[in-house]
Amino acid sequence: MGALHARRVRRLLPLAFCSLGAIGASDLGAVAAAQHFRDPPAAGWLIASLSAGSILGGLWWGARDHRGSVGLQGGVLCGVMGLGFALVSVLPGLAAMGIALAGTGLSLAPLLTVQSTLMANSAPAGYRAEALSWLNAMGGAGAASATAIAGPLISTFGANSPFLLASVLAVVAAILSLTTLV
Repeated sequence: MGALHARRVRRLLPLAFCSLGAIGASDLGAVAAAQHFRDPPAAGWLIASLSAGSILGGLWWGARDHRGSVGLQGGVLCGVMGLGFALVSVLPGLAAMGIALAGTGLSLAPLLTVQSTLMANSAPAGYRAEALSWLNAMGGAGAASATAIAGPLISTFGANSPFLLASVLAVVAAILSLTTLV
């Protein structure tokens, strides 16, 4: 528990919870959208679109030099992800949703890289592995929690509601990053 003694480590945990919660909600959103449009196998393609965008985003992010605050970078990436999920929630068909999810995914791998960098740099000496484990644990808890919340939202508000939840969570992560890490 030594890593949790560092204030900055503790500040990163809600950010991981919310940002990966957005991904968990979006995965369930893909399933709900595919069922809504009566094409259940399309759920895999929607999730793959987000993943393909993430791969491209990661390659792009890794190929460039980064200047400025890593907290600012994280906030911007979360904001982009939130806008992307908001757009997906209003699109009228699976093809458009897939394209928008690929665009949204461009921010995903860079965001995970930024979060890991922030956590590694924030960990007290000798506690980097523990701090990164906390980051992963909170991200997993966020994804599981958002998925659990998204299910009932679908029944009440429709197939697009998990993408709205994903958008809200990503925007909350952006606000947390910009207000506590910059």
